[in-house]
Amino acid sequence: VSASYHLTPLGFMLDEAARALGCVTIPGGVGQTELQAKVAAHLRATGYLGTPSFLLTLLQKAREAGAPLALEVAFVVAEMLPESLRTEIEAFGVRVLQGYGTADLGCLAHECVEKGGWHLHPDCIVEVLDLETGAPAAPGQPGEVVATIFDEAYPLLRLATGDIAALA
Repeated sequence: VSASYHLTPLGFMLDEAARALGCVTIPGGVGQTELQAKVAAHLRATGYLGTPSFLLTLLQKAREAGAPLALEVAFVVAEMLPESLRTEIEAFGVRVLQGYGTADLGCLAHECVEKGGWHLHPDCIVEVLDLETGAPAAPGQPGEVVATIFDEAYPLLRLATGDIAALA
């Protein structure tokens, strides 16, 4: 998990998800890139959770050090994944899928292996609202992402994210 474990809950969220799947995690974060690449290579890590730009940096640093990573899959979050970056990462043999969420709401949507769009998390309500009227945006029309989650410890009703998206 490359997301930081301080100041924001992303590192803990990703770590919890990986552990729920039975994965052993290597907590990472900002800094000490060479050391993180060395540890991941030594432990033969096969999966990655974090930002796509840091994933590319890890892959490049490991190659430069002569210790290529054994990564097979990556779930990237917290920044855009342009197709050019996806192509660079996949050239290392890593299958990349992406997710969308916020620190407060967690993961709201994710890609599947078909990469034909995003799937909404089944345990939340995601709306896209017209920027001017606040009414639901028409399918395919951009608007602000507003989400509701039903977490017993931290329920959020219609939290406006400030992010722009479209629902199909």
